[in-house]
Amino acid sequence: MGKIVIVGLGAGDRDSLTMGALDVLKTDKRIILHSGRLPVAAALITRGIGFETLDDLYRDSEDFDTLAENGALRVMEAVEDGDVVYGALGSGVYGDGVAERLLEVARRRDIPVGIVAGVDSLAGAGALAGCSGAYRVMNAMDVKDAILDGRETLFVRELDNPLLAGDVKVKLLETYPAGHRIAYGSGYQLRLIALEDLDRQKDLDHTAHIGVPKLSEGERQRYDFYDLVAIIAKLRAPGGCPWDREQTHESLKPCMIEECYEALDAIDRKDDMKLADELGDVLLQAVFHAEIGREREGFDIGDVTTAVCKKMIERHPHIFGSVTAETADAVLKNWEEIKKTSYGHRTHSEVIESVPKNLPALMYAYKVQKKAAQAGFDWQDVEGAFPKIEEELSEVAELLPEAAKHRNRLTEELGDLLFAVVNVFRKLKIEPELALDGAVAKFIRRFEAVEKAVLADGKAMEACSLEELDGYWDKIKEFEH
Repeated sequence: MGKIVIVGLGAGDRDSLTMGALDVLKTDKRIILHSGRLPVAAALITRGIGFETLDDLYRDSEDFDTLAENGALRVMEAVEDGDVVYGALGSGVYGDGVAERLLEVARRRDIPVGIVAGVDSLAGAGALAGCSGAYRVMNAMDVKDAILDGRETLFVRELDNPLLAGDVKVKLLETYPAGHRIAYGSGYQLRLIALEDLDRQKDLDHTAHIGVPKLSEGERQRYDFYDLVAIIAKLRAPGGCPWDREQTHESLKPCMIEECYEALDAIDRKDDMKLADELGDVLLQAVFHAEIGREREGFDIGDVTTAVCKKMIERHPHIFGSVTAETADAVLKNWEEIKKTSYGHRTHSEVIESVPKNLPALMYAYKVQKKAAQAGFDWQDVEGAFPKIEEELSEVAELLPEAAKHRNRLTEELGDLLFAVVNVFRKLKIEPELALDGAVAKFIRRFEAVEKAVLADGKAMEACSLEELDGYWDKIKEFEH
């Protein structure tokens, strides 16, 4: 068993070959080049340096992952007979899939590897395009599944055909403007092109690569979560917006409620773009509170996302663990048990007390009843809930003759009546809040229809008797049905 030396061929031409690389290539070791189509191959031939190539693997491999696997396998087979020099693209450390895979296998098999780094072929592209700061290097095949934000310089290698270049272009256009100037290189030739022209280049091959400069804030096509975090931090910073700087957790409470209801309204309207806009406002509230928390050194947005991700993983053991839950009811049962344990609730009363008291009253009642039912405090079926409604209704009726005298008691009994009605909703698994919203919307719709009908008959609603208005109402109701 021999050893492996990985030599970076730089941009692939003679001029970018380092003296150290040339010294290794002039030895009598077996040499395998990434490709014989590189200009450096002709230079080696003129110097009498023999080599093999992986060019046949390009024809036989369906993608770059397969090429990397097959190329590394061939080098590993060669090293069984003695020392091998592998001539890699670029620096020889990053960007050449065969070299990267070869290093993984060599580490696993404890085979000694030497590296003679070359001049990275991307350096020229970066300089030409004016790239600066942090950067990211990717193979073209990996771009379609990548999360791109335009905050750092992006280098993409091995754009070896127009179809692949087109896929890369489409992905980049989600983030970058069509006219964004990028550096394009093939072999050792470099030029500036517009991003939209990437797949129209005539010299696309395995040496083709691009350097994509990062974007300023105003050039972005899309913004992501971390852009929102940065914007809120800027608004809250000294010299930021006076209104935003004055806000507190407490002052923002009405905004949180309002934005949630506006999102629900967009859902009811089945308006996708409106819903996207309103969900952005809901997200804004979460980020705003997190920024206030960061300023107070209480918590930050990382604590928020960590908490919710941990919660989702812990409460879905049927997905992330070994627990079985084949129905939605089983999932909810697991959820409540895990929730009870994670919050340290020892009694059912503590579970009920944990229900947020700021919920709308109908929703609050619904959730409290669900918690009580989990302790077995519940009717067996929905029919068992009706006698309680009749009981509470009769108690209200008894107080009506002297309603003014028994104002407080009447308020209490009417509350009991509503609470009893919520039990029927719960047993039928119908959300009372949504049902009442629907009833109010239906009332408004029918009221408007009644008013139009009355006006069409040349009357005024105030001049009609209740019996007349009921007549109109019944006709509208019959027409709807």
